[in-house]
Amino acid sequence: MNRRAILKLARWASGAAITAVVVGLTAIALLLMTSPGHDVLRSLALQRLAPLINGELRIGVVGGELWRYAEARDVVVLDSAGRPALRINRVRASYSVLDLLRGRIVVRGLTLTRPVIVLEQRADGSWNLQHLVRADTAPRQEGPAGLVELRQARLVDGTVIVKRLVGPDSVDQRRIVGLTFELARLRLSHPDSGAITARITSFAARLIAP
Repeated sequence: MNRRAILKLARWASGAAITAVVVGLTAIALLLMTSPGHDVLRSLALQRLAPLINGELRIGVVGGELWRYAEARDVVVLDSAGRPALRINRVRASYSVLDLLRGRIVVRGLTLTRPVIVLEQRADGSWNLQHLVRADTAPRQEGPAGLVELRQARLVDGTVIVKRLVGPDSVDQRRIVGLTFELARLRLSHPDSGAITARITSFAARLIAP
């Protein structure tokens, strides 16, 4: 085989490889837009997150163009006693795949719609949310911390129910309703700093006391 034929074959092979990659990426993108792709993501999220919770995690429906944003509806977290600790009507998060490939967790738009948080005090004085995350699942940090950051996070029309023990059989219950706030940035982890920083843009709520 002469040199010209080898070059011709090499060009054909490289073109075929590029075509195969493009076709493969297109197929994955189309799959992520379909119900089967959403069901796969929902199952994967439950498999990864459920073991971290000392209770039960439920996710109703997952959707979105998953290479740009994901959306989950009817998210419910039950504590170890089976009582609801958190319920969110809708969660939407936007992100960059390039950040994920670089090991950076940067959510560039997070919206929580109509969340309901239940803070319930136990007989020992602790609160239910203190026991919600399993302590034995905390990851061991090796080397510098990675970047974990939220940008432009919004909580819309939230409710917080506080149940505080004031006696053996007596509970003082307060409700915070219409909770809405916007967070310009929340940095939970950074390779060059151990500080947690937050910048709140706006905050509003109403306290209802019996």
